[in-house]
Parts: sequence; structure tokens; C-alpha cells
Amino acid sequence: MVRQHKRKVIGEYHRLFPSLREHPKSFENYTRMTIPTFDYILSRVKNRLQKKRINFHKEPIREEEQLIITIRFLATGLSYADLGHSFAMAKSKVCVLVGEVLQALWITLQPIHLPMPTSDTLIDAAQDFYLLSDLPQCVGALDVCHVRVRKPPHSGSRYYNFKRYYSMTLQGLVDAHRRFLSVDIGGYGSQHDSITFHSSHLYRRFLSGSLKFPEDDQLYDSEIVAPYFIVGDGAYPLSRHLLKPYLGRNLSEEKKLFNLRLSRARITVERSFGALHAKWKIFRKPLGKSDKIGRDLLSQYTGIQDEMVQNEISIVALQLLMLPHLIPSTNSRKLSKTETWKVSVGDSKQIIIQFAIDSTLIPDLLGKRKEFAEKHKVSVQPSIFVVGEDLKNIKESYIIFDSISYKIPSTLEAFKVCFKLFHVLLLKYPFESEHLYILIQKLLKIKTQWDDKIFPCTEHLHTVQKKLEDFPFPDLL
Repeated sequence: MVRQHKRKVIGEYHRLFPSLREHPKSFENYTRMTIPTFDYILSRVKNRLQKKRINFHKEPIREEEQLIITIRFLATGLSYADLGHSFAMAKSKVCVLVGEVLQALWITLQPIHLPMPTSDTLIDAAQDFYLLSDLPQCVGALDVCHVRVRKPPHSGSRYYNFKRYYSMTLQGLVDAHRRFLSVDIGGYGSQHDSITFHSSHLYRRFLSGSLKFPEDDQLYDSEIVAPYFIVGDGAYPLSRHLLKPYLGRNLSEEKKLFNLRLSRARITVERSFGALHAKWKIFRKPLGKSDKIGRDLLSQYTGIQDEMVQNEISIVALQLLMLPHLIPSTNSRKLSKTETWKVSVGDSKQIIIQFAIDSTLIPDLLGKRKEFAEKHKVSVQPSIFVVGEDLKNIKESYIIFDSISYKIPSTLEAFKVCFKLFHVLLLKYPFESEHLYILIQKLLKIKTQWDDKIFPCTEHLHTVQKKLEDFPFPDLL
């Protein structure tokens, strides 16, 4: 009662916020948004933030106050302790509230304002890019920025980027008006932009067919038929649907003109990142281990988990996809004198399980996997493929082994069979995810001839074993 009374007397929300609504400019400076925008967001998340009154003597914190605390956290970059002083609230309470509100914001606003682009939206984006940059058939601009993080324990130099600080990657695809069409967050700061792209959800959607470019069309005022594409900088791999500038100094006039128009289009994504950092100061300070903002684990899975998916196949597929995020690989391999491959979360996930919207796409995904294995000097091991409209609606599960496809009744059964294959055939675990298979092996107390050779590379597993005691993984064997 005393703390609740103190919050209502000296807390920033009760003391300052009511008067801010009477001064729109001050309100915008305080929240980084207009009053109508704030009210719209509040109307969307209010139902998810409502607290039940379980104690007659304790009044729940209002939804508006919860949202204000979270917005101030994002806008100022203040610590939980500092926000607790401002709003007369315990640090632990602020931490919980911010996490809950961020989750509610993503679940409610992402389907409305950041849905998967369709062919129609990409065509509209191409028209806007042509008007603003004179570059036809361009549907988006792609780039990567680095979000500062505190060095995670046992991470070595994986998060240490070329700018000489620790970071995660934020890859964004934006339209001509600097609005984000797709985001991917959570890659290692040390990895190349091309690796970030190939590990992204955007790239996997292209491969699976869940995101399709519009059909090739005629260029404006021309009979030439050309594909639609996105633009990136020189670090990205050149492909049919991804263009980058010509490199070198002695370029022809045509190539210089192309680079100029491509630069006009690509600068939109740089401006989007600049506006993001300018408005939300949380991105100017290193994110810590407990800060869930923008992490791909939150953006990928909270929406699915909150809907309480009852499909057993989907639940197990989701659990398998979460494992590489919970325990990233520390493996690396020297590919040449100048190139070292550090296994990313995306690399581990593709080995554990791959997703396709149709079983006819599996051969293409398997072909990509073989190309990846050849490039990175690893063998192609038994792998699991799941098929469905999306992760909420997995319909079929397959094991691919030695180019032969076996349909399995469920994802769990597929993983059982895959796990047994390694032991019956005395196969080594995949290099990208051996730490996860070893962890499961250790939990199941199984001994193999590979243990002595592999365990020195995975000494960190005992530190996470306790964290997974309550992990909802069904019996495997």
C-alpha cells in the first residue's frame, strides 16, 4: 500500500503525464510520437496488458502506464533501475513490465504493420522506387546495421565486428518511403553481410516459395522484359533478384549511371536505420543478455507460442528451431588462408530442421544444402524437413538420407529416427549442430565412440544443462 501510494504521488506517470496530453509538442518530445499514434497503439495492446485484480488492497498498474514506461525505456535507453526511480517502481517490476509490453507490441502490431510482403505490395513498392530514384523493377532496398550488445559469455570474438565493438546484426528490407518490409535480427556481429542474408528468414522465404517476386514484366517505356529485384551494397551476393553496384574505378558511363540510380534507391534503407537510431536511444547503448528487444527469438516465436498451438508436429518443430537460439554453436573452421567459417544460428537451424510450404520444394532445398556443404567442407548428414503453410500448420515430416526421402508420421518421430541413424550407422553428428545432439545424448546418458573427440569442443554444455531441465522436450527414445 505504501509503495502504491508513493507511485501515485511522485511517480512520473501520475505527476507528469496528464499535463502532457494538453501540450502535443511536449507529448511528442516525451514519447517520440503524436497523441493519436500513442492512442492507436494503446488501443491495440490494451487487452493484452490488462491485469486481473487478485489482491483487494492492490490496484493493478494501468495499461497506459505500462506502455509509457516501455516507450520511455526505448526512447531514452535508461536502465531498469533509473526508470524505477522515475516511476516510483521496483527495478524488477519495470523489467517484467517492459518484457510483457514488448511481447504484446510485437504480437499485435507485427501482423498489421509488418506482414509478409505480397506480389501486389512489391509491385506498388517498385512503382514508388521508380518515381523516387528512376530505377525500374526495384521492390526494396536491403542492408545490415549493427546493434551494440554486451559481450555474451563464452562467445569469443563471434560478436566482435569490423567497427571494433560487440554487436548483433539487424538486416532490414525497406520500401521507397523508408518503411520496413522485413527485418531479421540476431546474427553475429563478426559475420559477413552475405552470411547474414543467407541465414535470414527473408532468404528462406524466397527458397521455400512462401515469398514470391512478381512475374517478370516490361520495363517502363520499353519492350524489354526484366525481373523484379531488391538492391544491396557490394557485400551482398549478386543474383537474379538481388542487384548490387558495379565495382572498380574505370567504369563506363552506363555503369556509372546504373550505380547512381542504384545508390538513390539503396540510400533509403540507410536513412531508415539512421531514423531508428535517432528516435530510439535504446539502440545507442549495448543491449544486455536480459534485453529481449528485437532479438529474433522474440520476433520468430512469441506469436506462435502465445496462440497456444495444439498441433504436436508444429510444437516439436518449434522446439527444435529454438534450440540453436538457446545454445549457439561455438564451432569454426578455416576454409582458406583468408577465410574462416564461424557456425551461425542460421547454420545450426538448417541442419536441425528445414521448412517448406510444399514437398516439391524439398529437392531444391536439398540441392542448396549440398552446395553449402561442399563450400564449407562438411558432409551431408541425415536431415529433417517439415512441410506446411507455416510453422503453425505443419502437415508432413520427412527424413532425407543419402538423397532418399522417407515420410515420417510426426516431427518427433522424425527426430527419433534421425537420432538413431547417427548411432546405428556410427555417423558423426553434423558439424553445425553437433553441440545440440551431444547435449541430448548427454541428457539421455548415451555413450558413443565419438565422445572423447567431441566433448572438449563443447565444455560449455554443462552450464546450460540446468537451464534445460524444464525444457518441454518429449521423451526421445
